Amino acid sequence: QVLASLELSGLARQLAAHCAFVGRDGALLRLVLDPRNQHLRTTAAMERLAQGLGRFLGEAVRLEVEVGEPPAETPARAEERQAREQLAAARESLE
Repeated sequence: QVLASLELSGLARQLAAHCAFVGRDGALLRLVLDPRNQHLRTTAAMERLAQGLGRFLGEAVRLEVEVGEPPAETPARAEERQAREQLAAARESLE
């Protein structure tokens, strides 16, 4: 839900989609990036993501993005799961 509200595009949106929220300590937001997508972790993408999150939260934020196994489902993985479930339901309906 937050991702859709961030008004991001391109690499910054992809970075956000493959991250899971880990925590917040004041202005510092911590995210974990799925290792399969670590190529998305560029300085420019992180800056644009931080700006988008700052607009969403109404305050300046700093972003820390670790590469590792996300503790929760990322938006990208949720979308993939939903697509698989819809495909399975369609196949079952046809059978």
